[in-house]
Amino acid sequence: MSYKKSKKRAFVIFDSTGLRAPALEPDLLWKSDAWKDITGARCINNIVEENSDEVRQAYLAFVFLLGRSQVRGMKVIEHLRLRDFLSAWWLLPIAEKDNLLGSKYINQVIRLLALELIVLPELNLGSLTYDGGQADVAECLSGWCKEVGVQFQWLKEGKQFAKKRKTFFIIGVRWYKDCLRKIGRAYTYYVRRKVPTLFDLYGGSVWYRIFHFLGVRGCELKSWKNQKSGILAVSYLGEVNHNRLKDGKFESAYWGALPWHLRAEKRPTRWLHIFVPCSTVPTVDAAKEIIAMLNKRSEGTELHVLLDAFVSAKVLRRTARDWCALCLAFLRMGSVRHLFRPEHSKINLWPILKRDFRIGFLFGRAGQNCLSLNLFEAALDGIDRQHTGIFLLENYGWEKALISAWLSNGHGRLIGFCHSTIRYWDLRYFHDYREYLQADVLSMPLPSIFAIGSPSGKILLEGSGAPKKKLHDVEALRYGYLTGKGETSITLHREVPDESKTGSWHRTIRSALFLGDISAVSTRTSLQVVESTINSFPDITVTLRFHPACPLRCPKNEQFAMAKANQPVGKLISEFDIAIAAGATSAAVDAYCSGLKVLVWLGPDEFNTSPLRGFPGVFFFSTSNDLIKIFKNAELKVMSLKADRQDFFLLNDRLPRWRRILSAPPDL
Repeated sequence: MSYKKSKKRAFVIFDSTGLRAPALEPDLLWKSDAWKDITGARCINNIVEENSDEVRQAYLAFVFLLGRSQVRGMKVIEHLRLRDFLSAWWLLPIAEKDNLLGSKYINQVIRLLALELIVLPELNLGSLTYDGGQADVAECLSGWCKEVGVQFQWLKEGKQFAKKRKTFFIIGVRWYKDCLRKIGRAYTYYVRRKVPTLFDLYGGSVWYRIFHFLGVRGCELKSWKNQKSGILAVSYLGEVNHNRLKDGKFESAYWGALPWHLRAEKRPTRWLHIFVPCSTVPTVDAAKEIIAMLNKRSEGTELHVLLDAFVSAKVLRRTARDWCALCLAFLRMGSVRHLFRPEHSKINLWPILKRDFRIGFLFGRAGQNCLSLNLFEAALDGIDRQHTGIFLLENYGWEKALISAWLSNGHGRLIGFCHSTIRYWDLRYFHDYREYLQADVLSMPLPSIFAIGSPSGKILLEGSGAPKKKLHDVEALRYGYLTGKGETSITLHREVPDESKTGSWHRTIRSALFLGDISAVSTRTSLQVVESTINSFPDITVTLRFHPACPLRCPKNEQFAMAKANQPVGKLISEFDIAIAAGATSAAVDAYCSGLKVLVWLGPDEFNTSPLRGFPGVFFFSTSNDLIKIFKNAELKVMSLKADRQDFFLLNDRLPRWRRILSAPPDL
């Protein structure tokens, strides 16, 4: 990558989402474009969106090459071999690429790649100034400037920043107070920041999981071994229909009508559930009670077991062995800083990604995935051969562990079901095209079939290089309520108002539905923006529907109310005029397909991760001023959704595609 140096130009990057004004006139805004109107500067998020294909592919290529980089004569994935056909590389956060919930640093890397690929080659830089408080970003920019011979300056909170040696003892009259103050700062810096995952060793870690599931150890295992079935489904035990539980019928939002069809056709099915606390199943005791109710009245066609019921001394011993092997591999590789420079790049991403890399090896996430691997091996060993397996595909580490255990025990085909919408910026679903071409034994574990219920999602996967022969169309089970006895046209939830009578939009809005995200930060921040806006519109009431895995408290405001507990989104939508969605929530699609106007909040530190990105008739906002402008200026033209439903999802209440796949020979 070449950079012109004939002319000298100062370039200023401003990084702040608060009220602090830039110390110098910025040329580029790093996060929010709140200062865009005042300074006239470009926003890096907008540049990323304009060049989304190039930038996203650059990051996917970086992850691909990182796993195959040579360290001490071996590739990284070879250093991390856990099984004959599985590398622990696929269990690490960097390989998961979870930029929605898992890692908050991936977006920073993408911004830096966009800066180097798109912005900087056009400039003749003499100096680069970073006006912001993120030390890792400053370190990356400083390293790049040294490589290309450009002067670098870091303004921390508007003042020139220079590192100072940390001293703990100061001689003077009040030396003891200064000493205690320094010790407190050192504790905060080294323990709370440098080793944040010390708390992960208990909370949210393998030990936390083991101790909380000792009460379900061995439950239903005898029946599990003796059950005769040909289908095994792996699912989260969440979003369960409690009304159907009373009759002993399993019904979940993840699977829609599929369990009902399996029961109707009398196909014996094993259900292996992963417990994740949510509003419908908040505790382990509640999960145990649900499992008991389902098995009591299953009539022999279904068997439900929690994955953590397979915890045993043997499983724990093997987990400890795998974890120790992983830590030893980390030490054996030594310094890997030089690997974090993308191909043909002069920027080193180690300062940003070192947390994900180290935490993935040494702390809670590694232990969790090693435990999941051994639990799946215990669950799939010793049972009759399953000709078909189905699991929820999101590219988490436990899925790679499942695929490895499934293949090592000689079972049949394995179907990865994309149960929700596929978002363009949800990097979990996308890989570098070369990833699918690898044929070595440690290549990425893949399911036999990718089951996709969205034509638009299938197009996204094909565009990223996914093999077309593995992509199969199925009905979108989660959105089955949108179908009505095979009908394919969408009916608006209410009549379109007469524009001559209604005038501006805010004069007709009386009720709004707020749809929360699975991210607590995203939901809380967007709710604050909505609350500050709604105060200017006293006639509007807002009903809150939080994500089941992220329930929050209702604000103390008379204009806000909580939706009925455990009520599906589809049953709520018809009662409202508009829907306001937080961040990446898939519930926005439910509202959009039902004819509601949808307003989507995008955070200052986020890209457009909404599943409605690129769809017409959707409004995006970041601040309360943006939302007020939308309410005041937007005309009430409810978008006509008379198009075929197949534009959004594949829908049919009889599930012919699912039945065809499940009835096909196992070697398909």
